[in-house]
Amino acid sequence: MLGAQVSSASNRTETFRPGYSCLDLLAIVPVLARLTWNTGEISEIAQTQVTVRTEGLSLVFVQMGTVRSGKFEGATVVRTFSYLSTDLEACSSAEGLARLEGTQTLVLTGLL
Repeated sequence: MLGAQVSSASNRTETFRPGYSCLDLLAIVPVLARLTWNTGEISEIAQTQVTVRTEGLSLVFVQMGTVRSGKFEGATVVRTFSYLSTDLEACSSAEGLARLEGTQTLVLTGLL
């Protein structure tokens, strides 16, 4: 039913833009993402950021939503992103926050 074995996905999000601030990170806005699975299949997901919190030196974001099309269509999505809070020092610069790199965990439910 689930097709070829899925073990990972890649995603590139072009969220940041010149002048992007740390306050922009806190906005509750819809986010669309395209995941490419290791099998070559694609999932289009729609999600909304629901929480932002600090854990030690990490800044953690949680987004929830659904897979709108492609692999795992209809599944519920929970994505958790973790970034080093020290990266946020760029927020006070004139250029703003140009990028963040971190890890993410993706949980899909409602597959069967």
